[in-house]
Amino acid sequence: PGQEAKPAGDVVVDISSTPAAGLPPAARDAFIRKLAQVYLDHGTKDMERLATAVRSGDATSVAIRAHGLKSSSLNVGALRLSELCRDLEAAARSGADGDLNDLFIEYRKNLLLFANI
Repeated sequence: PGQEAKPAGDVVVDISSTPAAGLPPAARDAFIRKLAQVYLDHGTKDMERLATAVRSGDATSVAIRAHGLKSSSLNVGALRLSELCRDLEAAARSGADGDLNDLFIEYRKNLLLFANI
């Protein structure tokens, strides 16, 4: 099994999928925090665009934004965020517009937890 850091709640950062896997614990923790900050800094516009798309009910834009954030989240080991983006993308593509707001609320909640690693 991969090494996992569980900073809060059900947010999981799978460090085995990051270059931090072989680092000593203190260096690993610092690396994960830095990786999270880079993710947040670079993904802010996409996150804002996703929020706007959800609020306006633009399913096509939700699917596009969620797809990109799904991959970015996976790349930094943010498995729960990636799963929620996958679910947002699937709901948008299937026309389950009623699920978008609830899924987005859950995404935002987990994003805040991830930001506080």
